[in-house]
Amino acid sequence: MSAATISGPSGPRREPLSLGTQLRGRSGRQYTYGKYLAASDSIVRDPEGHEHVLKTISKSEFDYQLGLQKSLAGCPYLRVVTDDIQEHLLYTYDYLSDDVLNAARRKDLTLAIRKCILRDALRGLAELHSRGIVHTDIMARLCEEDNPPHPFVAWTHAVDADFRDVVSKMTRLGPEQCITVGEALEHSWFRNFE
Repeated sequence: MSAATISGPSGPRREPLSLGTQLRGRSGRQYTYGKYLAASDSIVRDPEGHEHVLKTISKSEFDYQLGLQKSLAGCPYLRVVTDDIQEHLLYTYDYLSDDVLNAARRKDLTLAIRKCILRDALRGLAELHSRGIVHTDIMARLCEEDNPPHPFVAWTHAVDADFRDVVSKMTRLGPEQCITVGEALEHSWFRNFE
């Protein structure tokens, strides 16, 4: 649950935000606290009714992460901070109803659309890598299935052989054994749909 920093007799402490709490971002935009999602994520609405995700950030990371996020704002393949509420150590992001990588596994989307989603996620990852930034959980999330203990290479029923090949090459342990994001984008699985 998102929490606000409240000053009290024993110093600052974190208290949960209440439903309907009004928050003002650095941009001047007003938000109304809506609902708790999970972990440190919550939903707020702006006056136009658009939903945004609130993420709680530790005080020691707030300014560093904000600078990092703002430096990536021009990349169309990354979702970055849209506003911040410094007094509560909160970032706002545009709300997406589903995780991008979950969307890439939806069977109601054509293979070409799912490849576009994955290709663009990898382009975002390549942008991070070009700036010396490592995103540590994207490949693990890409490789999850309903039964995570089974290795991705054993998913013969879930994905085609080319996709299994590119993901297997990207997820090898050890940097000298795994292909780069750039090499993955050149893989035949991504080239065969354009």
